[in-house]
Amino acid sequence: MFSRIGYALRETWQGFQRNWTLTLASVLTAAVSLLLAGVSFVIQKAFDQVLNQWSNNVQFVVFMQADAAPEQIAAVKAVLDEQTASGVVREAPYVEKAESYEEFQRLFSTNPTLRDTLTVDEMPTQFKVAPSTDDAAVIENLIAQFQGRPGVLDVRSPAEYVKVISKLSGFIRWVTTALWIVLLGTAVGLIWNTIRTAMFARRREIEVMKLVGATNWFIRIPFMLEGLIQGLIGSAVASASLVGLNVVWTGRIRSVTSGLANVKDLALVNFIVDGGYVGSIIVRLVVLGALAGAIGAGIAASRFLDV
Repeated sequence: MFSRIGYALRETWQGFQRNWTLTLASVLTAAVSLLLAGVSFVIQKAFDQVLNQWSNNVQFVVFMQADAAPEQIAAVKAVLDEQTASGVVREAPYVEKAESYEEFQRLFSTNPTLRDTLTVDEMPTQFKVAPSTDDAAVIENLIAQFQGRPGVLDVRSPAEYVKVISKLSGFIRWVTTALWIVLLGTAVGLIWNTIRTAMFARRREIEVMKLVGATNWFIRIPFMLEGLIQGLIGSAVASASLVGLNVVWTGRIRSVTSGLANVKDLALVNFIVDGGYVGSIIVRLVVLGALAGAIGAGIAASRFLDV
């Protein structure tokens, strides 16, 4: 058994040496396609984080000052209750300091410097308003009723922002997904061609092996292993590149946002994707690389065995 394993590994290594130019092309193509796949997953995660704070059809948020008096909060709530009763507003839950602080910690978990700038007592409370209509004029009228009111810190309406981000997210996802699928298909084709060329170059040796009783699987395994390793090497290169790009991107975002004073201007930090999620992407890339190599080599080793 160990002799067969040794034979397979030796033949695989010789295959790399015989076709190193084709092997290099296959590995690089697989690496580029898998890197694009990883970047696509990271970008989508970043956009999801940005849009997460505006889930449940929240059209705008009324931020109250941290030291707003109870009667000021009650006045704003009374207006919202009136709008809810009239059917203009679907719901407008009030978020206390503790819950606002938990949300703040979650949204800015990837930026410890910013995350630790506020305490629970310094957090503004908020009303998350979900109107019953998407009519821009109605929403703008609602917003105007709260801007400048006593105790109100700010009113944020991300409606247009969310639409732009959603459209941009969908476009980038479609383009990057199409690109990495096409390139991964090209990598499979290159691996297939590499194995086909290797089998053609060794056709005399394969004929002799068959004459002395070697089984088809005994002959196929070194070629299939060669393709599998090509895919794994490509995924390793892509994974290392993805980690490097994420580190550079994270550092750049943090350097840009470190000088901003207002929390409301720091939505950019939501584009930071933490290392744990990048780790899960690497697992996907390894699986995709292994599949690409195995499929390309498996098809070639089966189809061109009778050379």
